[in-house]
Amino acid sequence: MDSTDSDTILKTLASIADPHVSKAVLQGLIDGSISRTKVLEEFYPEFCSSALVHAILALATRLINERSDDAGLHQSGWPRSRCFMNKAKTILQDTKAPSTLPDIQALGIFSLYYLRCGQETEAQAYAESFATSISDLFQRSPMYEGEDDYAESLRTSYCGAVSLMR
Repeated sequence: MDSTDSDTILKTLASIADPHVSKAVLQGLIDGSISRTKVLEEFYPEFCSSALVHAILALATRLINERSDDAGLHQSGWPRSRCFMNKAKTILQDTKAPSTLPDIQALGIFSLYYLRCGQETEAQAYAESFATSISDLFQRSPMYEGEDDYAESLRTSYCGAVSLMR
């Protein structure tokens, strides 16, 4: 993720987040108590990907700021949801098939995004892709007996995929 993406993400999150949370996060980034490098080391690629971040930003922007016009820039100067969605899709198209948990979760977010846009056929197609991909990952992953974060995220994502398919 380059500095332009980081700036865009920060601006968008600041515009839609709870003021207390947004202030705490921004203050942490400013004073260095929240390290971007540490966050990426801790969560990427096991729990975070650029595609997932952009998909979440697309959905959040759609939910908060838009009813129909989702292209271009908002009057505030921030990108509209389609900008984030196009970026997320481009990132995933560069891979043959999403194979990491966060990239697969992005497919589920795509489904929710298209549901919100009223495009149910597109939403269903992404829900099916999410369900197929998470099932494949679940079968490839070693069986976890413990309750580590990855195993819990994998199980929760699988349940989410089943719910989206209904």
